[in-house]
Amino acid sequence: MRTGWRDDPRRVLLIEDSPTDVLLFERVVQDMQGWEVVAVNSLEGARSYLERHHEDFDVVVVDLSLPDAVALDSVEFASSAQPDAACVVMTGDYDEAMAQEALRHGATDFLRKIEISGQAIRRALRYAYERNVLRRMHRSAEMNLRQVLRSLPASVFVLNDDGQVLFANRPAKQLLGNMAKGPSALTHLVEDLQTGVLLASIETHGGRLPIEVTATQVDWSGAGRARALVVRSLVSENEAEELRRQLRRKEEQAQAGYRTMLGLHDFAGKVEGLLELLRASGNAPALAQAEDMAQAFRDLRREAKGVRALHNPVELNTLAESCLNQLVQRLDQDVVIELRRSDKTIVHGDAAALERVILNLLDNALEAVQGNPEAMVLLEVIGSGDRIGILVGDNGPGIPASQLPRIFEPHYTTKEEGTGLGLASVKDIVSDHGGEVNLESTLGEGTVFKVYLPRANEAPVPQKEQRMHAGPCVLVDDQNLVRRAVSRSLRTLGHEVVALEGGEALVEWLEQTEVEPSYILCDRRMPGMNGESVFAWLKAHRPELVSRFVLVSGDGEFGIDAFEGLVHRLDKPVDIYDLKAIVGAGEPVA
Repeated sequence: MRTGWRDDPRRVLLIEDSPTDVLLFERVVQDMQGWEVVAVNSLEGARSYLERHHEDFDVVVVDLSLPDAVALDSVEFASSAQPDAACVVMTGDYDEAMAQEALRHGATDFLRKIEISGQAIRRALRYAYERNVLRRMHRSAEMNLRQVLRSLPASVFVLNDDGQVLFANRPAKQLLGNMAKGPSALTHLVEDLQTGVLLASIETHGGRLPIEVTATQVDWSGAGRARALVVRSLVSENEAEELRRQLRRKEEQAQAGYRTMLGLHDFAGKVEGLLELLRASGNAPALAQAEDMAQAFRDLRREAKGVRALHNPVELNTLAESCLNQLVQRLDQDVVIELRRSDKTIVHGDAAALERVILNLLDNALEAVQGNPEAMVLLEVIGSGDRIGILVGDNGPGIPASQLPRIFEPHYTTKEEGTGLGLASVKDIVSDHGGEVNLESTLGEGTVFKVYLPRANEAPVPQKEQRMHAGPCVLVDDQNLVRRAVSRSLRTLGHEVVALEGGEALVEWLEQTEVEPSYILCDRRMPGMNGESVFAWLKAHRPELVSRFVLVSGDGEFGIDAFEGLVHRLDKPVDIYDLKAIVGAGEPVA
């Protein structure tokens, strides 16, 4: 990154293949005191120059009609190769839509070659440079603001107009973790308070907490104007401790109820064994009394457990995200937490009970990675066949093999202050839902808990609708890294993959093979035969494959009209869940 912005020469990288335009540009920049220009005639030339010299530029000027680039490729190159530089695009056409699209992709300004002049060049360079200086100053100021807010002892939140929490320091996360409703409890504060001070109260697990809120407007990346809320509790430390004692009593009562339920469960099992003996003995009076006793214990156990609504639809993606939000809000350690979702993850059950399952496993994972400087926790929802999986993994120290057989036993614990009821409760809840739970653990690598629940009853999907064609997925992209990444995702989904470097290679493959591809995933911007040309060729020569064509593009909806009849489109970078929504899941690939 460059330093000395006002003392160093302001450097311009010009990527232009027209010698006349290069000459004009160099003459103009030579007359601008404190500016200098380096000119190359292609994207490849720019790559080569930057690899050799490792220089930073203040402004990159790119032609949208380079011989080795298609439309916005040059803008994407400038953004990735010189992320701290301003970008000005030049076009020889009166293509207003393309210019506006370039601005949306990060360009600062654009110049039409037909109108280019010394004055226009000077104006564009100075404007781009000054705007970039302001952008970098703003970014630096926001970084400093974040650092200050993190260090404050008071609870500090930054919220947008919808009440979404954009930032919370550590005291704020602890406060959120104690709130009964999480971030939604702050929504009314955003509605009632613009700036100034407000006396209010929020619902916590220990009761209502009176607070004082001070608000101010701040600039925040991605949200424009936002509100910073400084929240201070109006209760004394003694009162706060009483609230904490109430919370602990509620937790102890819940654990005592669960212990009672376990005892009733064991006793009822013994009564069931006695029933079997009495049925075999033929003692009718004793059998009748024992059956009455067994029914009484069943009723007591049902009351101890609570009547769970096991037939309500529960969407596990939504439940997992809610659990993760609760976890993040009360997080007091640095840990990378990843959430992976699947589709059609509805089960029948008790949402509150299943929430306890996920939160309990997440709490265990956080305890396992405590003190790990590279702590990672994974929460994944997997929809497969007639079962749905919930996976919670960590990169902690792992569990010794000698402890694994007893890990779900009631009262078994290796923690000094543990009750040994958490994982026993998980197993009991999962069993009540007709599911199963197990784990895999490797010393020194980590642990993964796996919960499997029956999928909610749905009309069966015909196999031909799950996967319309049995052939391979053909991936067409000129970038090797993209081919490798998307191929890996396709194989993860169970598909055979044929990866090709360009449109010409696809046409050759289709003409030489009799294999019917299940889908053709084709990049839009490639040298030679690009995505649009491939789509046109298929319509003319292989119309039966048009419905299997998937356009892969980073341009959003721009220029989509050129693909009349297009059925499928994927945005870059390709997400495996978006990919699965189109190509589905095939048979596992060995």
